[in-house]
Amino acid sequence: IFPHPRIAPSTEPAMWRAAQSLLFRTRASPLPIPGHAAVAVRLQMAWGLGGRSVVQAAVCTSLRTTARRVTTTTAAHRPRATVTVRPLEESDWDTVWPEIVEPIVRAGDTYTFPSDADESEMKKEWTEKPHATFVAEVEGKVLGTYYVKANQSGGGAHVCNCGYMSSPAAQGRGVATAMCHHSLAEAPKLGYKAMQFNFVLKSNAGAVRLWEKLGFDIVGTLPKAFNHPTQGYVDALIMYKWLGERT
Repeated sequence: IFPHPRIAPSTEPAMWRAAQSLLFRTRASPLPIPGHAAVAVRLQMAWGLGGRSVVQAAVCTSLRTTARRVTTTTAAHRPRATVTVRPLEESDWDTVWPEIVEPIVRAGDTYTFPSDADESEMKKEWTEKPHATFVAEVEGKVLGTYYVKANQSGGGAHVCNCGYMSSPAAQGRGVATAMCHHSLAEAPKLGYKAMQFNFVLKSNAGAVRLWEKLGFDIVGTLPKAFNHPTQGYVDALIMYKWLGERT
């Protein structure tokens, strides 16, 4: 494995086994973990330059790097659980408020709700005023919620508006995407012909990417319209998608 004469099983068994293990993972691991061949080369060079102590440090660093890569790659390859979206029930609020809505409202970095809004006020905003409210479950646990309501009255009542929230436990599990797809399918059933988001913060890059991926157009920008608690004044975007037939 190593042509260098000073690193071989007879001269340094522990270092040899560590390096050999790194090379073995390059060939045998089912996960795409890059870089181990390069790590082995660095170990050989370290031995030639500095002897045992340098190689020991290199092995420790390499193993730490490997652990981080394995963790990241495993998370990326973890299969997403099935997300079930259903109408919100009265009992769901006992989870929706403390685990989803309240933390987001208190943070004050995505919605324009007052950060000190009380529970009764937010329950009315989220479950009573909208046309319909839904929750997203993963393995029986509520991890997300969204509402659908008319964006305007009268001549604008055919355009709906939605609000979405999810808990930190929903990260990377497809909850937000599932709710978005569900809302796009549900809105026409409720009689809406279009969907509009009035105030998508440009700082909320993940949401902007998702909406654009699902076919929403940015039709307007409100410069410095939101005073973000950590980023200062940021732009807000108006995003729109027609749901009816194109004529």
